[in-house]
This record gives sequence, structure tokens and C-alpha cells, in this order.
Amino acid sequence: MKTSILSLFLLFSLGVFSQKSDVEQTVEAFATAADAQNVKALEATLTDQFRAIIVGDELSEIDRATYLELIGNKTIGGDKRKVTIEHIEILDANKAVVRVKLDGSKASFNSLLTLVHIDGKWKIVQDLVSMTVKG
Repeated sequence: MKTSILSLFLLFSLGVFSQKSDVEQTVEAFATAADAQNVKALEATLTDQFRAIIVGDELSEIDRATYLELIGNKTIGGDKRKVTIEHIEILDANKAVVRVKLDGSKASFNSLLTLVHIDGKWKIVQDLVSMTVKG
């Protein structure tokens, strides 16, 4: 009986570890693509329903098409940032939340990313972000 419970616990732990690793890879790919202003690579990390909510003096919302256009036009992105994943929580087999800090030479971003597991891949559905401009 103890062996069965231990085996189930190990299988569950390995599954969660694998999911966290996959989520981490998606977050890293998202940041790298934005930093490089690579729209095609960025598209692969976002759901069709993606939106960014910018928290500042006022709330602003950017939909997926606008976000990708801003990246493609080089209006945003282009600053190599250090990615620090502060917390990953796998909510269930299809949902995860990540708290991440992206620190670049021009600005720092604190994001709460919501991800969903679709078609065998983790994708970002929402980026709730606050930004601090440097210099």
C-alpha cells in the first residue's frame, strides 16, 4: 500500500515538474521573442485571445493584433531583458499562473501571466503588467 501511494505521488510530482518546465520554456520564449521583436516566434507563445493589461496611473488594454503590430513596428520590445521567474503555479492540467520579472536597460516589467494548455502546448492568454521606465 505504501509503495502504491509513493508511486502515485512520484508520478504526480514528475508530471507537475514537467508542466512547470514546459510553462517556463513558454515564458522564456515569449520574453526572447519580444526582446528580438520577432513577431512569428511571439505568435507561437500567445493564444488568439491574448491581451496585455498595463497597470499604471490608469489601466490600458492591448489586444493580440495590436500587441503584435507594436512589436513588428518596433514600437515596443527590442531591449534584451533578464528573465526572473518568481513563481509558477499549475492550477490544473490546463491552466497556470506565472509571476515574472523582466529587467532590461530601458525598463523593468513585473508581470502576472496566465497560461492555458491548448493543442499540447502552453500559451499565454493574458499579461497583467506594471512597468518602471529607467533613466
